[in-house]
Amino acid sequence: MARTPVFVTIAFLAGLALGLVARGAAGTLQRRTHATDLAAIEKAHQEDIEATLTQDPKKLIDLWAGGGCGELQSGKPTCGRQAGHSG
Repeated sequence: MARTPVFVTIAFLAGLALGLVARGAAGTLQRRTHATDLAAIEKAHQEDIEATLTQDPKKLIDLWAGGGCGELQSGKPTCGRQAGHSG
């Protein structure tokens, strides 16, 4: 009878330890992804600034025709060539 509480306690502590390890690994991945996202946003921002300062409409359309566009609830693209703009 005395073994059951000890076993339950050990199982609980082992599960807690595994949960903490998994949580730490997920946090590391999230931080890495966040840094990558920030770098991509900064790159897109600099490209947008360059295209705006040179007043190059084709370059702006090319920039916004890619992954920077979204879709409205209707499913129609909001910018770029898919929205009907031509370059």
